[in-house]
Amino acid sequence: MFIGLILITKPLPLITMPLNALLHHLEAFLPLSENFKNFIKENSIVRSYPDHHILLNVLEVSSHIYYLHDGFVMSYSLNKEGKTTENFWKAGQVVVAFESFFEQRPSFEVLEVVRSSEMVCLSREVLLQTLAEFPEAQMLYSMMLNRSFIQLQRRLGYLKQSDHLIQYTKLLHVFPGLEQIVSQRAIATYLGIAPQTLARIKRKI
Repeated sequence: MFIGLILITKPLPLITMPLNALLHHLEAFLPLSENFKNFIKENSIVRSYPDHHILLNVLEVSSHIYYLHDGFVMSYSLNKEGKTTENFWKAGQVVVAFESFFEQRPSFEVLEVVRSSEMVCLSREVLLQTLAEFPEAQMLYSMMLNRSFIQLQRRLGYLKQSDHLIQYTKLLHVFPGLEQIVSQRAIATYLGIAPQTLARIKRKI
């Protein structure tokens, strides 16, 4: 155990649970061969991160993709006004700085663990190997690209929506209890509105 940073030594059942959850998540998209499942189990690492741990910083190049078994993660970019929220992830979702990871570019965003999280970590090298060796990995990759596009469209939809109350209620439907997890400013910048506007919206609910 690395005190205050990352817990990587766990009893086998506790390691198996997140891996099984990841495979169950992937099998919701398509059937997986036993060889593929065994490869993922043998080449993944289960890690626990504390509150406010930085998975990726600005200008770093992402080397891992994560399956979030438990906890909460957000990403944000930095500007002269402060932080602008780019994305949220809850348990059961795949966390990735898409452009930095797949194109190996310096990241424009920070990935931060908001609440202590348990994740299955897969390195880029392992992912590329799965794409080369397993047909189902290529299909999953295409589906991941499509889901990323949908998430982008959802974010753009929030920004284009003129009714801020609808924006806010849709976001809370996707992320129940979000207001207890992140700051009001984080929510407001994700929606593209001022914190004062968000405060007025909440008074109407």
